[in-house]
Amino acid sequence: MRLSGRRCIMAAITLLILLVGVGGEAAVPSLMNYQGRLTDNSGAPVPDGDYSVAFGIYTTPTGGSPIWSEVHNVSAANGLISVMLGSITPLTADIFSTPETYISLQIGANPEQLPRQRFVTSAYSFNSINSDSVEWSGIKGIPAGFADGVDDGGIGDAVLSADQTFTGTNRFDGLIEVGDNGPRISNDQIKIGPTAGGSASTISLVKTHDSPTYKNGLYSLISNSGVGKVVAFSIEAAAEASGNVNAAPTTAIYGNSISDNDERIGLYGSSRIFTGNALETGTSLGVLGRGYQGFYASGVDGYASSAIFCYGLRGTASSSDNQGYGALCRADSSGSTGYGVYADAFDNGGAGFGVYAYAHLNNNSSYGVYGRASSNTGTGYGVYGYAINNSGTNWAGYFNGNVNVTGTVTSPAKLITIDHPLDPANKVLFESVVESPEMLRHLSGNVILDDAGESVVRLPEWFEVANRDFRYQLTCVGGYAPVYVGSEVSDNSFSIAGGTPGLKVSWEITAIRDDAYAKANPMMVDREKQAEQVGKYLHPAVFGLPEESGVDFEATQIGLAPDAD
Repeated sequence: MRLSGRRCIMAAITLLILLVGVGGEAAVPSLMNYQGRLTDNSGAPVPDGDYSVAFGIYTTPTGGSPIWSEVHNVSAANGLISVMLGSITPLTADIFSTPETYISLQIGANPEQLPRQRFVTSAYSFNSINSDSVEWSGIKGIPAGFADGVDDGGIGDAVLSADQTFTGTNRFDGLIEVGDNGPRISNDQIKIGPTAGGSASTISLVKTHDSPTYKNGLYSLISNSGVGKVVAFSIEAAAEASGNVNAAPTTAIYGNSISDNDERIGLYGSSRIFTGNALETGTSLGVLGRGYQGFYASGVDGYASSAIFCYGLRGTASSSDNQGYGALCRADSSGSTGYGVYADAFDNGGAGFGVYAYAHLNNNSSYGVYGRASSNTGTGYGVYGYAINNSGTNWAGYFNGNVNVTGTVTSPAKLITIDHPLDPANKVLFESVVESPEMLRHLSGNVILDDAGESVVRLPEWFEVANRDFRYQLTCVGGYAPVYVGSEVSDNSFSIAGGTPGLKVSWEITAIRDDAYAKANPMMVDREKQAEQVGKYLHPAVFGLPEESGVDFEATQIGLAPDAD
């Protein structure tokens, strides 16, 4: 068995020279990469496997004792081996202090491989370590003024290699380029990437990755062990033209996301508590937007277009321990009308929804829209709907399903609408509800009198306890008899008497509600108008007055602000 092929001293020694030349104080790796090929006597590569190889360095081509040695267990693949010499016994500059040095190999129990190979220039680069201790007086050919202790300013046109350390103030004129895809820094611009933006960008970053892992275009982490506020990015865009209404528009942050993937995010913000404790203090804001002054000021302005579904603003709240709000909107300290939410559906090809709310798959009661008004000096509207000037029917509110009202419903008229019984495809039938200044209940029915000309009318078991002041109406059908109420309501029934056997009698009973709610909320027929309604009318048109005289005129103007394009 023998070793064939040339011994190669690779780039590790070249890198060593650069490190020593740039920073004499830096630690020098005392290693050399040795590569070779193991073959048998016929020149064929040895079988793949592990082999024991003893390396030695001598000062003579034959004989003598090694000045350095170490043994490696190497793995051969197709006969090729690679060994990092010095990883067991460090290589030092003293080994190469003599004019000639040779490397020797012995594979397993085989004799030493001859002839020994002589080291040439690269290995002697270890002597550059001695430059750490050389004084200026020991260096030859120093240019005039180079070591006179005077800082002539700047470094001129320099080619930097390996690690460089700059101290004090260093001035660079022109352009600094770091690598093909690295930063390019000039007097007025920083660009990263060869295709980064033109002169319009002060800082421009363009980088193309082909990686399955997460990549950040720009990442900032600022920590503060004190109590002061920490801002990872503070960005301000200003058009310095005080009082000039024609000054340039400004955008502090502009996010644009382009991808063929499923999700694209123009601007992403995240905030959380630093520790793992579930602290119930403080506020976490993913994105905080504030708009100041001007005719329109928007804290956050969202715009979406050219998609199947467009959301100008979308909010999601998840994993909330208590209440989650997809969007929490508040109008505070407004000089005039404040809008917690202002929604406008405008110029749509199909249906337009100013607000579309959808509650589904919840574990408790769910509300598509929840409205609440409290602690206001004027009239409070939990939900206010206003419809006008539509080409079809004007519905201020439209409910498809049952409606439950826990308070009082007021209206100038109450109508019942159904498809017309005679022409349901083309007509509707309107009926009016009977009005009364009292809260009444009404029951009716028909009975056939018995052989004694009498009958007992059974009422619901709750009727007597929930009502008072009963009123009766009896009508004979198919004949006449002096029928009358034989006994009034008792045990939820009353009797009819004075008739003839077999006579049909229609009966009605009306009572005033006496349940707990009716007692707590007695009906007040005549009421004074509220202070803000005095001098105004519920329906000014019927009195020949303009709509501005209506009590709700100001409310009808809500949402009619100019478009904020």
